[in-house]
Amino acid sequence: MLLCGIKVVMFDKTLHHPERVKIVSMLLTKEYSSFLEIKKELTLSDGALATHTKNLDKAGYIKIEKFFENNKPKTSYTLTQYGKDSFIQYLRSLQNFLDDEQMKNILKENK
Repeated sequence: MLLCGIKVVMFDKTLHHPERVKIVSMLLTKEYSSFLEIKKELTLSDGALATHTKNLDKAGYIKIEKFFENNKPKTSYTLTQYGKDSFIQYLRSLQNFLDDEQMKNILKENK
C-alpha cells in the first residue's frame, strides 16, 4: 500500500509491541516458561506481564496453564503453533519492510 508515495506496511497489532516481541521470542526458544522466569528475564512488573500475556493468549499466540506446585500457584506459558507461524510472518514483514529500496534510501539519508 502506498500513502503519499511512501510504502505502508500493516504489522500485526498484537505482536507489534516491544514487550510482546520479547515474550514471544523467549517462548520460541523454550518449550515453556514460567511467569517468574519471564518476569525476571524481561524485568516486567506483574501487571505488565499479565496484561501482555492475556493479549497474546486472546489472539491464540500462547497457551497459559495455571496449576499448583507444593501448594503454591504457578503459571506457565507455551507458544502455540499459530503463535510461532504468526511471529515468523511478523519477522518476515519487518524484514521486507526494511529491505525495501525506498526504506533503505530514507535510512541512508537520515544517518
